[in-house]
Amino acid sequence: MTIQTLNYANGLIHFNLAFKSGKSLARSLGSINLSDPSFASNIQIQGDHLLLVNLHEYKITASPQIKIDYNTDHTNVTGKLVLNSARITPDDFSMLTTLPNEVIIKGETKKMTNPMPELSAQIELVLDRDIYISYHNLTTFLKGRLWISKEANQFAYAAGELSTRKGFYQAYGQSLKIRRGRLIYAHNVLTTPGIDIKTIKRVNTASFAEDRSGEHHSQAIYQGLRKLSVGVWIKGTFEDPLVSLFSLPSGLPQNDILSYLLFGYPQSQIKNLSSLSLLTSLSSNLTSPSTQVTQITNKIKNTLGIKTIGLSDIQTFNSESNRLQTNTALNIEKKLGRKILIQYRVGVFRPLSVLNIKYRINKLLSIQSETSSFDHGADLLFEYEHD
Repeated sequence: MTIQTLNYANGLIHFNLAFKSGKSLARSLGSINLSDPSFASNIQIQGDHLLLVNLHEYKITASPQIKIDYNTDHTNVTGKLVLNSARITPDDFSMLTTLPNEVIIKGETKKMTNPMPELSAQIELVLDRDIYISYHNLTTFLKGRLWISKEANQFAYAAGELSTRKGFYQAYGQSLKIRRGRLIYAHNVLTTPGIDIKTIKRVNTASFAEDRSGEHHSQAIYQGLRKLSVGVWIKGTFEDPLVSLFSLPSGLPQNDILSYLLFGYPQSQIKNLSSLSLLTSLSSNLTSPSTQVTQITNKIKNTLGIKTIGLSDIQTFNSESNRLQTNTALNIEKKLGRKILIQYRVGVFRPLSVLNIKYRINKLLSIQSETSSFDHGADLLFEYEHD
C-alpha cells in the first residue's frame, strides 16, 4: 500500500491511497471525521480487475466503482461492481451426515437470518462472460446484470436477470445440455431467484415406415436414424421447483421421455433387457428433480419388478451449521426372495446416496446395513407389531 496524500485539518483526515490486489492496482480516497463520536467517514474504492477472493472454492476478480458512507450506527454502499472473472465451486454438502429414517423433528421451522442489519446498499452488479459456477447438479457460465438494493434491517432485493452460457445440468444420470437457463429477479430476495431452465438430451432413434405393397401383409421398412431431443424443464424457485418433461418433436409420451432420459431407449424396449442390469442402472444413474416420476412409476415398476419407486425424505445433520436438514431423494426398493430387501436412495437436489440392505432372520429380528456418501454401519433390529 502506498500513501499518496494524507492531510489532517479541523478533526478531518483526508487520504488518498494506492494498493495492489492480485496483479492490479486500486485506489482508495476519502475522509474520516475524528471529531465526530460516530467517526463519520466516506470512502471511494476504484479499481480494474482486482483480485477480490482467492480461496479454494471461490476465485473472483472484479472492477469496483464503490462509495462507502460509514458511521458507528450505519453503513451505506453505493456504486457499480463488475465481476470480470469468477470460479465458484462451493462444496457445502461435504459436512453432511445422514440420520436414520426414524428421526422426527418436531416444531422445526424454517427461519431466514438477516446478515449485516445495519447495512444499506444500492449496487449495480454486472457479470462479464467469464463467470463460471459449479454447484449441486449445475455447471455453467453466467452473464447478466442485477440492480441490488438493501435497506437497513431488511433483506437484500434484486431486479434483473442472469442467463447461462455453455451450461449443463445433471439429471437422470445424464449430463443434459442447458438449452435455455435464466435466473430471474423481479425485486425478490437476492437468495431466491425465479428459475427457468430447459435442458435437453439428443438421441438417435431408428425410423421405420410401413410397406403395404404386399397383397396379404405389410412389413416395416428401415428408413435410417432420426434425431430426437428429450429434456427436463425446471421452473419456479430452487426451494420449490416445478419440473416437467418434454420432447422435440413434441407429442412423445411422458413414459417414453423418461425412458430415453434413463436408459437411452423407448419404454417399449426396456422389457427386452435384463431387470438386474436395469436396476443397477437406476441405482447408479437416477438423480432427478422430476415431480412427474410418480405418474409414470407403475409401468417402470411392473417392467423391472421393483417393489417401490418414488420420492422420499432423508434427514441429514449439517455439522457446520449445527442444524438438521430434510433432503428430497428418489427411493427405489427391490425384494430378493422373502428375506432380503434392498433400498437405494439418491438425493434430488444434493448429491446424497444411501444404500440399505435388510435381511430378515425371523418374524422379530432383522439385520440392516447402511452405506451412505458419508458413513456406513449395521444394526440389529427388533420389530414387533400388534393390533
